[in-house]
Amino acid sequence: MAKASLHSGGASSGSAKHNDKKRNFKKESNSQNLDYIDDNRIQDNINLMFSNGQFVVTEKDLQQIARESYEEVFGKALEEQNQKAINARHLERIRTIDDWMKDSKHGARETILQIGSDENRATKNGKELTNAELKEELLSCFNELNTYVTEILGEHYQPMHAAIHMDELTPHMHWDYSIAETDSKSGTLKPGANKGLEQAGIEPPNIGRIEEIQKLEQEKENQRAETEGREPKKVKATTNRYNNRLVTLTSMVREKWENIVLSHGIEIEKSEHCDRQHEDQNRYRQKQLQTDISMKTEEISNLEAAVSNLEEKKRNLDNEIISKTHFVAILDNEIAEKSKKNKDLDKMIRGKEEYLSEYLSNEK
Repeated sequence: MAKASLHSGGASSGSAKHNDKKRNFKKESNSQNLDYIDDNRIQDNINLMFSNGQFVVTEKDLQQIARESYEEVFGKALEEQNQKAINARHLERIRTIDDWMKDSKHGARETILQIGSDENRATKNGKELTNAELKEELLSCFNELNTYVTEILGEHYQPMHAAIHMDELTPHMHWDYSIAETDSKSGTLKPGANKGLEQAGIEPPNIGRIEEIQKLEQEKENQRAETEGREPKKVKATTNRYNNRLVTLTSMVREKWENIVLSHGIEIEKSEHCDRQHEDQNRYRQKQLQTDISMKTEEISNLEAAVSNLEEKKRNLDNEIISKTHFVAILDNEIAEKSKKNKDLDKMIRGKEEYLSEYLSNEK
């Protein structure tokens, strides 16, 4: 039975020129050992550019698309980097967009997608797909896959260009994209697969193993620091070619690709090699979710305790206010009574003064 395959490669500095529908390998390579290419089907090749959320057929050449995409997405980041080089008076560090596109660290990544092969043609409803039908299915399934990658990576996924090759024994498509990281200070997008995937929430397939190695290395560093009489350095978590974020992403995208092809009614054999990695990633995310829930629960408990404490203080203050209000009321009553007594005394004194004045007047 046919398979829906996905092969993820590294940086693809020359893929735009290589994959363009106008290519002529036989002429460029000056070789006749390219019998797998059918010159009569070259006109069936198509170039694709990303527009309004999906890939559409275009007459633009892929190199032009790639450069325009890089300029739009990473132009600002390149300007910022070059300005830093100028400020530091290291003019030799100034780079151009073309330099970045050719650099393995900054260049786009390439993935090859395929449904069936020359030996095992893909079938639908029991019938082999014609080349025209296969071409249509490739584009339709690919756009669904593109939507999925956009959903899981967000702005960290930057699609560049794609191409469907129908002139080879096995029709297939090339998909070029960049993984971008967000600069923590400026918020600018710049090329960075590992950091970009980390920011998107993608972790290595076996995060536990990485944490275990980090713990062992930290213990060694602590011992060295103690022997040398210095403060220990913090050991960073390290990955390898078999246990990194790109491995996880490839596994997730491959599984989604197969599910999309199956959902189109195309009969394929589903692979199993990515299941374990995907399960590990799910277990890690579940573990992280449980940790987050525990932390949030503890925060809520602390907040509830703080609220309870404040309510107790409020009750004490309310009681104190009531007590003082009562005391003030008693003082007010005492003041009122003494004020009344003062008035009565004043009246009595005035009366006596009048009587005395009248008496003295009569004596004279």
